Amino acid sequence: MELERLYALLDITSLDPRDDEVRILGLARKIRQVYESTDELFLPAAVCVFPNWIATLKENCIGLPVELVSVVGGFPLGQTFTQVKMLEAHAAIEKGATEIDMVINRGLFLSGKLEDCGIEIKLLKDIVGNRMLKVIIESGELESEQNIHGAALLALHLGADFVKTSTGKSTTGATTQGVQAICYAIRDFYGETGTKRGIKISGGISTGEQALEYCEIIETTLGPEWLRPELTRFGASKLANDILIKKGREDLAIF
Repeated sequence: MELERLYALLDITSLDPRDDEVRILGLARKIRQVYESTDELFLPAAVCVFPNWIATLKENCIGLPVELVSVVGGFPLGQTFTQVKMLEAHAAIEKGATEIDMVINRGLFLSGKLEDCGIEIKLLKDIVGNRMLKVIIESGELESEQNIHGAALLALHLGADFVKTSTGKSTTGATTQGVQAICYAIRDFYGETGTKRGIKISGGISTGEQALEYCEIIETTLGPEWLRPELTRFGASKLANDILIKKGREDLAIF
């Protein structure tokens, strides 16, 4: 895969406790600079921030053909009231989010309270509507590939447009085993419904070589048609740097 195509699969992210207006403005400006300095070859699929920074991001991404993503759902732990998760989603969309990344309550899932876990996904999908909903299952905390497959299928059947590996804040992020289990769930869902759904891989990916290894899993399990921004994303901002450096543009490094 060409590096330009790989870059186009990125959700470039700033989810740091130190985020402030200056950092979000800098992120937006850097993405624009990369785009304009590379003859529009390097543009990510999306930019992802906390919900309180979506309005700032939107204001400073005018004219850039990128999606604006907000994390919601008590990110990164998922341990808060359902009403709070719903409020976050409403507010993020009102401020300009075009995609929502929500995190499931792993405690509910692992204790077998699948209905309670799933209700939150459905409620947020109802709010998100025809916008993209990515459901973070935090695969590294789910204890087995069977659980990862089950959580992914649960999310897909309740409205997830993408299943996302990790918040990037846990001890274990994306793994080849976890990605494979999610791909199997997406394949099973496609076999049942005829509907294609996507995968977002995040947590510990920093090089093009790592990303291409995951692309090979996706291509082998789901098919080459999945390797486009509508069905595959990487939440890996350091990967953006690696791609730019490999293209000889260290001067444009984002992080």
